[in-house]
Amino acid sequence: MSVYWETRTRIEQRVQRAAAREFIARYGHVVQGGPFAGMRYLSATRDPILPKLVGSYEAESHPWIRAAIEKRYRTVIDVGCAEGYFSVGLALALPDAKVYGFDTELDQQSACRRLAEINGVEDQVIIRGEFSVNDFRLIEPATTLVIMDCEGSEFEFLDLGAAPALAKCDVLVEIHPFVGTPARDLLDRFARSHTIATVKRQRRHAKEWPSIQFLSPIKRYAALLEFRWDPDLCWSFLCGKRCADGTIIPEAGSV
Repeated sequence: MSVYWETRTRIEQRVQRAAAREFIARYGHVVQGGPFAGMRYLSATRDPILPKLVGSYEAESHPWIRAAIEKRYRTVIDVGCAEGYFSVGLALALPDAKVYGFDTELDQQSACRRLAEINGVEDQVIIRGEFSVNDFRLIEPATTLVIMDCEGSEFEFLDLGAAPALAKCDVLVEIHPFVGTPARDLLDRFARSHTIATVKRQRRHAKEWPSIQFLSPIKRYAALLEFRWDPDLCWSFLCGKRCADGTIIPEAGSV
């Protein structure tokens, strides 16, 4: 990263922290928008907290998350759950579902456990450590959603040869091509078993998020930044053809 971008990022992060203080003073630690609006949140997170409180975090995936809530999955497997934004959010939205959150780091497991507790879903969210393909045995055919955000390991885990049960579930994956493998190499594995939709990283527009309108223009801009640098980062939703039952994948974009 150049000196210019390093300096710009430090300034944007400083502005975002100032915006977060104003936002929390007004709303507290409660998610204000997006599919998980109303979820109570932690006071601190490893990633920038403000996009999560606004509800704009990973907005690229929101159409698919809303569709997942409507489909009412019975099992959710969240690989790379971090502090539990998706695990706990989906547990709240799917009260009859079991949610399995996997993360290799103990502090993230503890944070996810705390988030589940403050939202009253600790009996729904089962927190585990390192994930392996053997854990796909948790898949219940036609009623399971796999969410995967594991910094490149998706190329290892999403293998129909090693885990045939993947053909009988739906998958929402954040793909990290920085590992040197194009997203298409992963998606082509599922061309016969799944219907696939893909969206690349999109710019946020402050006017779409009512909760930040009280902030100054520069703070509204900074509030939505997630500080992602990979231009090839993308999200894909893989809808299993064997379990689609007429499901229509929302159009979020294309590769």
